[in-house]
Amino acid sequence: MGEAEFLLKERRIRLRLLDNIPRLEVAGLTIEGSKGQEVEVPLWIAEEFAKSGKGEILAEEFGLKDLAKAHWREALPSSRHLSKIEDDFYFNLRRLLKRLEKESGGNLERMKALERAHSMARDIVNCRMRKLASIAASQVEGGEVVKNLALEEKFLYESMKRVLNGWIRRILEGETLGEPTGEP
Repeated sequence: MGEAEFLLKERRIRLRLLDNIPRLEVAGLTIEGSKGQEVEVPLWIAEEFAKSGKGEILAEEFGLKDLAKAHWREALPSSRHLSKIEDDFYFNLRRLLKRLEKESGGNLERMKALERAHSMARDIVNCRMRKLASIAASQVEGGEVVKNLALEEKFLYESMKRVLNGWIRRILEGETLGEPTGEP
């Protein structure tokens, strides 16, 4: 699990308990409550409760409509700027794709929906990556740019800037370029 995914799994979300939970200590957190009660827990704990049938995640599910809306915004030919997406966009996208794959189970219509979702996801990633590379290469400082990025994109942007700045420095300072190392 990458740093971005770890941070997203640690964010707190609401969970409705579907069973009485006596005092339970997990990773230094105490969880307890009665059936029907809502509690706030880290996402990774909520997912375990949901899997075991002991809880229901109350966060809105990221769905195909959300993906289509993001695809439409990002793929507009006139759109040269990175549109604002949530910190957890890619995390939610991965969860959507896994859910669609699980639900497809040989059903032709659902398999087509999964295929469309993968296609839109690829388009979004490719489009945003091109824009991000262009911004990183332009030497524009982050403030305004970074606020529109998902968490994973923030890490990518900083890496791209570091590599490109190192490369530019080597060129302008007359250093010999050797094998690419990924280091500035």
